[in-house]
Amino acid sequence: MVLSNLVMEDLLPELRELISPRLKGKPHERLRAWMQVRDAVYSLVQGQCQTHYEAVVQKCEAADSSLEASIRTDMDQIITAMDHVTNKIREVVLPKAEKLLKVSIQPYISSVLDALMEPTSRGFSEVRQLFFRELMDLSKNTLNQGSKEVVAQHMEKISVLAFHPVKMQSCYEKVEPLSLEGLQQRFDVCSSSVFVQRAQILMRQVLGLVYRMRSPWGSLLVHSFSFME
Repeated sequence: MVLSNLVMEDLLPELRELISPRLKGKPHERLRAWMQVRDAVYSLVQGQCQTHYEAVVQKCEAADSSLEASIRTDMDQIITAMDHVTNKIREVVLPKAEKLLKVSIQPYISSVLDALMEPTSRGFSEVRQLFFRELMDLSKNTLNQGSKEVVAQHMEKISVLAFHPVKMQSCYEKVEPLSLEGLQQRFDVCSSSVFVQRAQILMRQVLGLVYRMRSPWGSLLVHSFSFME
């Protein structure tokens, strides 16, 4: 995931420049299309990174047996030398690393978490409220027009709610103020946009779970109203 995010951080500006001029339709339609393209590219990048990582792991595992056989005769000397080098490195690096951690990292961890969690929590809270409003509309409309066709229509709308750019806009706006301020320079983070984009993707994934729930849930509701009719 970390590697995928780093790739996307470099890829997104070029992708936006390439894709945006080709998107057609109204502003909200173009925004929806762009989000779908971005999510698809992220999934593709993540899949490619995972594939290459697994290939490297398999290559290393395949080389293990032959490598082990070639070094077995010198294993004792190798282990002794490795322990010696490890201890020397630890003596030099550990005090400096502990000092760096204590002075330059630990004091800022709570600030980093606050900077990330506050807008992210507001965004997911807005997602929950949006979903609740949609369910209330579903309940209200089905009470007034309790037919299985009406239920099916509303369930279909809820199932694609994650890709409705206008309704999701308020959720996205809650996350966009995310800023690491001085922490960006301190921790060499070039931009907070990758955190914003990841939070927005997770929001859509949360609502996307509704689509997978739709089949048993929607069928149950439709059959219930069919029975009532």
